[in-house]
Amino acid sequence: MNENLLTESDIQQVMERVKIAFPFFTDWEYNNKKNEEYFGFSVWGELVINPEEIMPRRFLLHSI
Repeated sequence: MNENLLTESDIQQVMERVKIAFPFFTDWEYNNKKNEEYFGFSVWGELVINPEEIMPRRFLLHSI
């Protein structure tokens, strides 16, 4: 089972909303297929704290 779940228009709306809701996260990606790794549409982004540091702390936001 490897089918697309959302239309391109739906994906764009979702991505706009998560970027507004989480403005400090970057590098947004998504998965739009049910498969062995994902149960449905998933989106994730990265938060980097103190990016100027040699080894900045990084956090991922992942939602299914």
